[in-house]
Amino acid sequence: MCLNVVMIVLLAAAVLYFLGVALLQFLGQGKLPVPPERTEKMRFAVLICARNEERVLPGLLESLARQDYPKQCCTVFVVAHNCTDGTAETARRCGAVCWEHNAPSERRKGHALRYGIGRIRQEYPGRFDGVVLFDADNLADPGFLRAANNALHAGADAIQGYRMTKNPTGVTARLGGLLWLQVMRSETLPHTKLGLPAMASGTGMAISMEALPEEGWYTETLVEDVDFSIRLALGGRRMMAAPEARFYDEQPNQLRQALMQRWRWMNGWNMCIRQNFGRVCRSLGTVKHGWKLLFDLLLNPAMCCMEAGVLLALIAMLRGSLSPRWLLAGVAAYLFLLSAPVSVCRKDGLSLREWGSAVLLFPLWLSVSCLFSIPTLFVRNAKWRPQPHTDQRRLEDIQRE
Repeated sequence: MCLNVVMIVLLAAAVLYFLGVALLQFLGQGKLPVPPERTEKMRFAVLICARNEERVLPGLLESLARQDYPKQCCTVFVVAHNCTDGTAETARRCGAVCWEHNAPSERRKGHALRYGIGRIRQEYPGRFDGVVLFDADNLADPGFLRAANNALHAGADAIQGYRMTKNPTGVTARLGGLLWLQVMRSETLPHTKLGLPAMASGTGMAISMEALPEEGWYTETLVEDVDFSIRLALGGRRMMAAPEARFYDEQPNQLRQALMQRWRWMNGWNMCIRQNFGRVCRSLGTVKHGWKLLFDLLLNPAMCCMEAGVLLALIAMLRGSLSPRWLLAGVAAYLFLLSAPVSVCRKDGLSLREWGSAVLLFPLWLSVSCLFSIPTLFVRNAKWRPQPHTDQRRLEDIQRE
């Protein structure tokens, strides 16, 4: 009996949270207005943090060279961060300004961002109006900088571009692609529509220099995007979705790599909670939409409640103390979760024939994320590990596909 009560409490807490997510998604339905085309052009510093990325970096640099944007308003910088290959030489050969930053004790992407933004400010004072962040494995749509410029001129302090999949060639990569599209469709776009601060997703971002604090980039966690988004909002700044600013991101092709990536994200989220929970709570009465920041931070605890409740339900079923109707409820929940990837495929023009296996496995993939949430509660010093990138597609390869 006690087991069933705990299970019901945990599941109820998780369901209430995700009902809130669904409510925000429902209220934020509809297309965002497209910002008007601006004749004023911001001067962008495009910053790429790369670690042993000589194979994929040329594709991104080539796509940046083909931007529909004045070349004099864009300078590309590469931080070759603890590299042991030819990343620096590749960057210089492709025309980028490259700085080599070798600091074994500073392994995380946040360290590289702090170094790069610091040097841009120090060596090019007042030169740039905004900084654009990409990962080395990305490809930028030709209209990315133009769309970012229009959105920042329209009132955004920072924008998150629309992430699509660079390598949709296997089930694992497609699962990763569906996840990011689902995040954009169910969270980033609706929250922007409602006037709420959106969350960054790690890459494909543009930030006004005025929105960066004096200390520059300041995150220390494994999820520097979430950390930055929260601190940006605490400073009274707003990040918005810019769906016209499209880019392509490589997803892990191997299951082991994808699982390691999820493990790192879940650990990073807990680090972010520990660092920001107190300041977010203290801001509830002073910062606009402070409740939204607290709501975002509670994602990982909600996932923990969901997974713990499901595990207790399975135990109760095995002991014969739970009605079989709970099993039917689980099947119904699984079918309901299928609606998200199906909707994503429809809205983004993805073929269900090609993406069908990933769509069917998507609810299971979400449960894996939940499963990782519980053990990461007991990890205090999670280490950052590099994610290998090998897909050398160019933008024209994707456009042909």
